[in-house]
Amino acid sequence: MDIEVKLPKVPLNICKPKAPIEVPIVENRIATKENTPNFIRHITFDLTGTPLAGKFVPGQSIGVLPEGVERDGGPPKLRLYSISSPSKGENGNPNLVSTTVKRVIDEDWETLEVFTGLCSNYLSRQKPG
Repeated sequence: MDIEVKLPKVPLNICKPKAPIEVPIVENRIATKENTPNFIRHITFDLTGTPLAGKFVPGQSIGVLPEGVERDGGPPKLRLYSISSPSKGENGNPNLVSTTVKRVIDEDWETLEVFTGLCSNYLSRQKPG
């Protein structure tokens, strides 16, 4: 017996890195216990009034362009974060999309120089609004 699988049509690359949009953060809270060695944050974006509103489906990701410069001194590159919202959006609102972010601290084994993750730390510092 053949089973036909129908996949939903999903719009891709709605906004491009060369023409990014800004959206407000409505929630940025710590999602780990105090004694955990990692800092995980749950961050919710409000996409109301943008071309992204209501367009996400489970399994997709959202792109973030942080402020700052890369380790090599160049402009920041787009980072992708998996969407962690339910299929109908946060709290049933399809315009609210969330992700989880782990603050990253990295070390160059040869120079022992410590780097902080550009985008994870940028997002972790953002306040609602």
